[in-house]
Amino acid sequence: EGYDGVAVRKPHNDSAEGGKYFLDGLYDGYFRATEKNNCTANPGTCTGHITNVPCSWACFVIPQAYHLDISVESDGYLPNGGYNYSSLVEIYDAAH
Repeated sequence: EGYDGVAVRKPHNDSAEGGKYFLDGLYDGYFRATEKNNCTANPGTCTGHITNVPCSWACFVIPQAYHLDISVESDGYLPNGGYNYSSLVEIYDAAH
């Protein structure tokens, strides 16, 4: 497999790479399509994605997006739909 401008290959589904969003030199970003963000199949209910932070951090992005009628959702693995610090850094690096 060759580098296509984004990735040399997709991450292996193991403990070392399975949960990563960015790995320098291997892939610049790895995101998966879901039913929630499939606007072709669900044009009336699809949302954009936003990264929420851990519950212990103060952050108002979700209520601000709601108040401003911006259809985004954080769908991370933490109870509040957020991501831990290392995942946030990887996601921001991938989005460069």
